[in-house]
Amino acid sequence: IYDIEKDQWNKLTPMRLARAEHSCVTIKDASGRKTKIVVAGGSIEGGDNTKSVEIYDVKDQTWTKGPDLPFPISLSQLIEEGSNGGALLIGGRSHDATGVKRLTSVHHLANDLKEWKQLGHVARHIRWATRVSIEHQPVAEWQDEALAEEDPQAALTALCALTRHGDKELQPKLCLLYTSPSP
Repeated sequence: IYDIEKDQWNKLTPMRLARAEHSCVTIKDASGRKTKIVVAGGSIEGGDNTKSVEIYDVKDQTWTKGPDLPFPISLSQLIEEGSNGGALLIGGRSHDATGVKRLTSVHHLANDLKEWKQLGHVARHIRWATRVSIEHQPVAEWQDEALAEEDPQAALTALCALTRHGDKELQPKLCLLYTSPSP
C-alpha cells in the first residue's frame, strides 16, 4: 500500500484469497480518516470469478472476511460513496455456463460493511454514471431489463439510455411508457 504522507510503498500481510481483476476502495471512518480498504470480487486461480470480499483494517493491519457479493464478478469499478463513507460497485463482468456477461448493475455497501444492496441510486451523478456504463454495453444485453424496470428512477435512467442507443423502432413503445399513467 502506498503511504502518501511518507511517500513510500509498504507491504501488507497477504490477503486470504489471491486474486486479479478485482476492485478496491478505501473507506472512511466517522472522523473522515481512511481506515479500511475493501477488495471485492476478481479472478482467482483457474480463471473463475469470485464473490469474495476482504476488508483490510489499516490500524490493526489485518484482513477480515467481508460480506460476499451477490454473484461472482471481475473487472468492476468500486468507488467511495461520499455521503456516508460506504462504497458503490458498478458494472463488471461475470461468467457462467452460458458465457461471459457484462453487468450494468450498481451495488451499495454501507459504512457498516455488513451487506451489499442493489440499487437504483438516488444521487443524480451516480445514476448518470450508471447510464453511461449501460450505454457502452451492447443494447441487446440490457434492453429487456430496461423495458421491464419497475422502480421509477431506475426506469427513467434505463429508458433514457435506451432512447439514446436503442433501435428507432422502439420509439413508439418508449413514448407509451413515458406517457402511461402509473397504477
